[in-house]
Amino acid sequence: MQDTDTIANSVVAAVKDYAAGTLQTEDDYLAVRSILDGGVINRLKLNYESLGAIVVNEPLSFTQKYHQQIAFTLWFVFGGAAFFMVALWRQQKISVELTYKARALTALQVQLREANEHLHELATIDRLTSVLNRHAAEPMLDQVISRSLRSSEVFTLMIIDVDSFKNINDTLGHPTGDAVLKAIAGTLQSRLRGEDILARWGGDEFLIVAQCDDMVSCRLADDLIDAINGAADSLFGATISMGVAKIDPEEGWLHAYKRADNALLKAKDNGKNTIVRA
Repeated sequence: MQDTDTIANSVVAAVKDYAAGTLQTEDDYLAVRSILDGGVINRLKLNYESLGAIVVNEPLSFTQKYHQQIAFTLWFVFGGAAFFMVALWRQQKISVELTYKARALTALQVQLREANEHLHELATIDRLTSVLNRHAAEPMLDQVISRSLRSSEVFTLMIIDVDSFKNINDTLGHPTGDAVLKAIAGTLQSRLRGEDILARWGGDEFLIVAQCDDMVSCRLADDLIDAINGAADSLFGATISMGVAKIDPEEGWLHAYKRADNALLKAKDNGKNTIVRA
């Protein structure tokens, strides 16, 4: 009887022939099948590892191929579905993130616009009286000159000063003085038209620019004096004096301002609470 090593070598050779497809007869094929089924190997107490880890590619049956195809199809379907679900989830996540960022950007834009409006207000509006400040009024005076040169429109400049305002501050206190300035600004604004310019020029002095000729400016100045006198109780008896001058666009608004300021000084000398026209 052959020893175990000889038989094992024969089995290995037979398996290699089977794997290479070089078996010559049906008997050779059946012999190898019996080896693979474990008969000879079991009797020799061998296993597939002792055969040198030979991979034997036995042809698959129709049923095995069918089951393999089904398994592949199911893997493809469920794998594709899983991939689609992951892609959809990522798209929804990105969409949510973009929506959140868009809302955050919109909120920032609103805050920026409000901040710019607030800065513009601080730069152009007098905080005490809520009318234009001098910084904002001067460019508007330049625009008035350009407009007058183009259209031959007539403008009048008025300078208004609160009479004896220092005495109000000294006797009644600065908070009362501030209240008087606010009330005077509000009264003047209520008598002006929408296109007229009213600005706090500085301290207790206000400036008005109105589109009107001498006759209309006279009526407007008289109306403003009467309105202030009519509110004497709420103004703690404060009155105003006015200097009025027509703006000559060829000379510029600064020249008209100087003439109106000289007229204001005359109004003060004439007893206050009055109007002097340059």
